Amino acid sequence: MATLNRLTRRLTSRPVGSHTASCPQTALLQKQLEQELVRLHREYASELSRYASCFSQDADPACEAVRKAFLRYFIERRYGRHIGSARSRLYQLIRDYFIDPPPAV
Repeated sequence: MATLNRLTRRLTSRPVGSHTASCPQTALLQKQLEQELVRLHREYASELSRYASCFSQDADPACEAVRKAFLRYFIERRYGRHIGSARSRLYQLIRDYFIDPPPAV
């Protein structure tokens, strides 16, 4: 949870479009987005971890997939994408992570 909080603080401190983080309306939207992300993590993290473990028997890739799914969800919402079902989108992001994994460094 601490990692999630650090991530949201770092990402929400960046300006979006012509707005800056100091704009009261933008600050309110950022706070709402942070609360949404924390709520989603609380509700779905364990079931998403179980789902990710179906793709990989190793715990590390499964945890990484869940972390990347929440990060991608946050970025999409941060830049204004409307997501009808957050749960469905998170599942889709995990599936996509394993179908088309990021390149190894």
